[in-house]
Amino acid sequence: MTGHGRSHARDGVGTAAGCRPGESPGGALEHVPGEDGQGTPHPEQLTAVPEAGVSVPRGAHVDAAAPGGQHGDGHGSGQVARGHHGRQPTGLESPGQSPDRPGAPGPQVRRRVVVHAASFHLVRHPSGRALAALLDVPRLQVELRRTPGLRFWRLLGSGRGQSMTLGADLRRWALFAVWESPGALADFVGAAPATRRWSRSGAETWHAALGLREARGTWGGTALVVPGVPEPEPGGAAAFLTRASIRPRRLRAFYAAIRPVEGDLLAHPDRLRSVGVGEWPVARQATFSLWRDAAAARAFAFRPGAHAEVIRRTRAERWYSEELFARFSVRTLAGTWDGTDPLD
Repeated sequence: MTGHGRSHARDGVGTAAGCRPGESPGGALEHVPGEDGQGTPHPEQLTAVPEAGVSVPRGAHVDAAAPGGQHGDGHGSGQVARGHHGRQPTGLESPGQSPDRPGAPGPQVRRRVVVHAASFHLVRHPSGRALAALLDVPRLQVELRRTPGLRFWRLLGSGRGQSMTLGADLRRWALFAVWESPGALADFVGAAPATRRWSRSGAETWHAALGLREARGTWGGTALVVPGVPEPEPGGAAAFLTRASIRPRRLRAFYAAIRPVEGDLLAHPDRLRSVGVGEWPVARQATFSLWRDAAAARAFAFRPGAHAEVIRRTRAERWYSEELFARFSVRTLAGTWDGTDPLD
């Protein structure tokens, strides 16, 4: 994509704090305009949406816990996540447990995490290494629990292609993480045992450092909170994470309804990338999508058609027992996704 004016860390510009050029297995982090990376990052908020029908092996599910058994943040842990009072986009929208639905049932918030930095990582292992990648999951789980500065994480299996599918891609795995500081994230990308293994094995990696702009809902009882007063909207690329626990009796309706939405999403010219990921086969799904800007994503979400109908039905029929939606600004990027830089 032209017009982004990104600086590359190999030129000594835009490298995340603590990440020297050449350290990151995916390449140095690229700076995205609108995010200066200085001061306290302001992460986005999460809301769950139906956008990732992927089937992964049950053994690949990782029910993440914060290192050291942390259950609070220590920096405004009593603060309630600020929600957008309008409707949210799918993959971009939070239907079922929406706070703007008075009386709507929802899971109890057991923990609040103030998001000073967030990240999404996508790893595709070389051909023939699917089994090795699967067998590496327990070790990666232990390493993540011991990672300094990691406040919340989910290790996720991936569907095939760029949308919701019932087939798993065992070579591709994703990680969503919340960090106590941008420096902790940079240390992970630059020097963690997992990232070093990915580099040695020849895996393709893509790392996105994100700032939380808004969020609502919960993930396993955890609510993500924007810290302090949010920064002005930076413009530029935007990322959306949506996650839902689908009620068993609503699975058939859910998967039938999202098929038309899939086609519209993949055909949209402002969708740069998207991937369906999941914690459990079929019923606990998430979608991560990267857009040219937040306005384009909202326009897609709110226009009349299949997507609007899915939003209506998720609320009317209570498809989800828990859901989370989060919108992020893109701070820095490193590596490639399906062989290219999504912003080119």
